[in-house]
Amino acid sequence: MWKSVYQKYSLIKIIEQYPQRATLDIIDELNLPRGSHVLEIGRGARILAVALAQRDYIVNAIDRVRAALDLVDRCAIKVGLQERIITDIGDVHALDFKDESFDLVLALKVIPWLHSPGAALMEMLRVLKPGGYAIISVENRWRLNHILDPRFTPTLSAISETVNYIRERLKLKKPAVRASFPLRHSIKEFDKLLDSMGLNKSGGLTLGFGPFTLMGKRILPDPMGKKLHHFLQSMADRNVPGIRSTGSCYLVLVQKPVPVSTPTFGRDEPFIENERPNN
Repeated sequence: MWKSVYQKYSLIKIIEQYPQRATLDIIDELNLPRGSHVLEIGRGARILAVALAQRDYIVNAIDRVRAALDLVDRCAIKVGLQERIITDIGDVHALDFKDESFDLVLALKVIPWLHSPGAALMEMLRVLKPGGYAIISVENRWRLNHILDPRFTPTLSAISETVNYIRERLKLKKPAVRASFPLRHSIKEFDKLLDSMGLNKSGGLTLGFGPFTLMGKRILPDPMGKKLHHFLQSMADRNVPGIRSTGSCYLVLVQKPVPVSTPTFGRDEPFIENERPNN
């Protein structure tokens, strides 16, 4: 399958598809029961929604753009799965679903474009059933192709931003219009955010290497870039230090904790709280 994909698509297209394919692999490993309810948020719904409906899941796909959802509807009708795929306009910051409605929530390529990632994560947590899963992707700040390019490397970019800010404050330089999105997170930073939301991380990986550039200019032809990406991705998949955390996309699987029931004691019985084991 991957051989035909590498032959057909450009390097950028291959890297864009990696999170969706990896997500389907993760979902298959979760082995959710047939009829499980899945919420697919934002871009990529057309591919994932149909694939999940084919696995006998009920999928609610939401997006802020109606045209994107129309594509999902047409694909669902084409394959005869319209009864398992429900589409609607929605905002991840204020989901129009009841608490604990879904067994699985998917948010690929969504967080980097949000003005409040924390609020969105809280909404995902709210609509997840206890024990339910979420698969989320973010842009990795420490991606290898940016680390190696002086124009994009995070360390030099931070220094450059500081220098420009000082020059602007001293009126030595006109204020520049800076792009606010997409937001990029380090793995440690995003893991900390997930933990603060009460989501238990079950696993994470980085995906996609390239295109490689020098001062923003591509230095490898597409066929060579594909081979290098494939080589580096295979190293990341084997958890090779220095490579495993430098893919372009950070894909993480988290689980909503199941509340621990408190034992009921008689009125006169003392309640003794058990000491928590050390992690």
